[in-house]
Amino acid sequence: KACVGVDTVFHAAALLDWARWPTREQRERSFVVNVRGVENIVRAAREAGVARLVHTSTNNVTFDAPVIDGDETRPYAARTRDLYTETKILGEQIALAGSGEGLLTCVIRPGGIYGPGDPTMLRKLAQQLAAGRYVATIGDGSALSDNTHVLNLVDGQIEAARHLVPGSPLAGQAYFITDGQPINYFEFFRPLVTGVGLAHPKRRVPAGLVHACMTAWEWAHAKLGAPAPLLRSLEVRKIAISHYNRIDKARRDFGWTPKLSQAEVFPACLAYVRRLMSEHESVDRVADPRVRLRL
Repeated sequence: KACVGVDTVFHAAALLDWARWPTREQRERSFVVNVRGVENIVRAAREAGVARLVHTSTNNVTFDAPVIDGDETRPYAARTRDLYTETKILGEQIALAGSGEGLLTCVIRPGGIYGPGDPTMLRKLAQQLAAGRYVATIGDGSALSDNTHVLNLVDGQIEAARHLVPGSPLAGQAYFITDGQPINYFEFFRPLVTGVGLAHPKRRVPAGLVHACMTAWEWAHAKLGAPAPLLRSLEVRKIAISHYNRIDKARRDFGWTPKLSQAEVFPACLAYVRRLMSEHESVDRVADPRVRLRL
């Protein structure tokens, strides 16, 4: 019903489960959403006469080794180490193969999505800052990664849809959409950390050590019922291994470049992090039995 009477569908639904050793239930849930969900939307769009479908993927689909100034000719990751990447590759392939027979499709591959309302990257940063656990960086600081502010992402999706017409080079193609500013994750976080009045940590922890510890912890969580690790092994890899891509193809095929720089969007991101930290501290105070007694 959602596809009836519309000419363009933007598919952005996904389940973010980065488990390396998922349970059967986890696998089923991710496949239902990230793979069968794409099959369903392609079929529904075609049956409803939708003209174009823009599917949101991820830069993870080509990340199994360092990616330095990559592009869309890079093959899919040959070895996936997490459920999210595995299912997003399959979903992207379905979306691209669905182009034709009256329906045109293309795929957008963002980097790490962030911005006010972000439930992952900025929220986790705020929680670590509020809890006093942001005390060291991981790796030597040389790894660079792509990020995509949500407004740049939406702008890229809309521009792709506008140009996805019969005879367009976009049909059946994938495009990296990022801020165009590869940066080390901890340097990306630095202005947010200092912006809330905290010192950016100077201590560095070897990436290999952190990855080994988090991988072992993640295995114990999956196999032995241990508490969830502070970081998944995928998160450590994305922090410690360079993976960034050019956006030349989007510029060439539909004239897209990011409208907002990271410097322009950071004030709103900082306000969001401050609010999250304030909420976290309020929850901690109410959870403290001494505070409850005074209340």
